[in-house]
Amino acid sequence: MDKIIGIGDYGIIDQPGDRLVTHALASCVAVTFFSQVPKVAAMIHIALPEHPEGQLAPEKPGYYATTGLPLLMTLLKQRYGCRL
Repeated sequence: MDKIIGIGDYGIIDQPGDRLVTHALASCVAVTFFSQVPKVAAMIHIALPEHPEGQLAPEKPGYYATTGLPLLMTLLKQRYGCRL
């Protein structure tokens, strides 16, 4: 099954045959992770490099590299035991 990753979203898959898909990157960046053991893949669709200082926590932490990447790496470590 395809898991669509929109702007500011992230996703993790661990089932054979599943795919992570994103569209319309333009000036955005998609970062992917893959672990052979356990077999798990992740993607994040980042729009901006950093969250503006002094603002509340972002509604979509994946929108910013400074909040989304640490979040996704932490999830991969905690849920799947990935070594990054």
